[in-house]
Amino acid sequence: MEMEMENMSVLELRKLAREKLGGQAWIASANKAALIAALTGNSNQEEAAETKTEEKSNSKSASSDEASALSDALIAIIKKQSESMSKDEITRHINAVAKNLIDKGREEIEQKVKVLLEGIPAKEIIIKEQGKTDKKFSGMRHAAFEEVYKTIRFSKDKTVCLVGTCGSGKTKLMEQIAEALEVEFFSESVCQQTSKSALFGMVNATGSYNGTQFRQSYDEAEKGGLFLLDEADNGNPNVLNALNSAVANGHCGFPDCKRVKRHARNYIAMAMNTYGLGADRQFVGRVQQDAATLDRFPMVSVDIDDKLEDSLCLEYSVPSEWKRYIRAVRAVAGKYRVIVSPRATLNGGLLLNSGLTREQVEKSCLWKGTDKVTIDKIKAEAGV
Repeated sequence: MEMEMENMSVLELRKLAREKLGGQAWIASANKAALIAALTGNSNQEEAAETKTEEKSNSKSASSDEASALSDALIAIIKKQSESMSKDEITRHINAVAKNLIDKGREEIEQKVKVLLEGIPAKEIIIKEQGKTDKKFSGMRHAAFEEVYKTIRFSKDKTVCLVGTCGSGKTKLMEQIAEALEVEFFSESVCQQTSKSALFGMVNATGSYNGTQFRQSYDEAEKGGLFLLDEADNGNPNVLNALNSAVANGHCGFPDCKRVKRHARNYIAMAMNTYGLGADRQFVGRVQQDAATLDRFPMVSVDIDDKLEDSLCLEYSVPSEWKRYIRAVRAVAGKYRVIVSPRATLNGGLLLNSGLTREQVEKSCLWKGTDKVTIDKIKAEAGV
């Protein structure tokens, strides 16, 4: 039995200890040796508590050793280089030494956090459908997942329009929706130069028909699919109007002179930064869309999901201080026409971890040409 326990993780041993010994407080912080001793009858709670105290003492000693090592390294650098190197060069060397020691500790902490998270069941989204087996979805998903899934799955025309700021996760959300619907995902980014042939195809000079992703997802002779018109509010409203019949009537004419019936498992979605009413102070390239097109698509707001961002920050080891800073800035930046999306959080965190300076990262990932006066105003209002 003891040999089997040696191969078990601390989390597994703690779970076993709770089952065998009851929910005793010391179990939550006991190490592997103490747990095995208690489970095999070679120890008791008092010994476990002593082990815990000894562990704390060792931890403090280890921290002291690291601090001493850091201090010695810094002194050595300053003594050796102070005459031959500039203050900035010495600072860079000191930062490199400190970062190396900190990274060792951070890697250990991150590993422990990931192990703990693996033991926590992911929140399940359960969608009930009359006459069918419940669908269960888990993993990292946007808070709007269930609403979007139900909207496109059960709406009359199997359509949805996602509206949200850039970086809020609209495209990734639709990829997950396609996976949940068990169909292939197709996407076309739209601009004012996107033509009707980009959606419906064309007959070339040899008389052959060149198809499109939309045709592939729509045609009942194909396998179906979810087709996303990304950046739809950036498109030519006359071109998007051409989709109206295909959406509402269940059939559509294509340039190869075929009247194609809509596949039973075809879904059509749009993603926009605005509500299709035209340009605003931030999204200046957007175009007002025709009311007949907008009428065919139920709209769902997809805002920045803080919990999803938290999960992504953990996955990419984004420094917590950087995340807090970004969120404080984000809370007030919008009225100054500065967009602070989760891309700033993730890209900034990754670049900071790569060794770029805070100034470089803020300039490239956050402010992006914002004038100093505006930056100072935002920082003052955000309290950072």
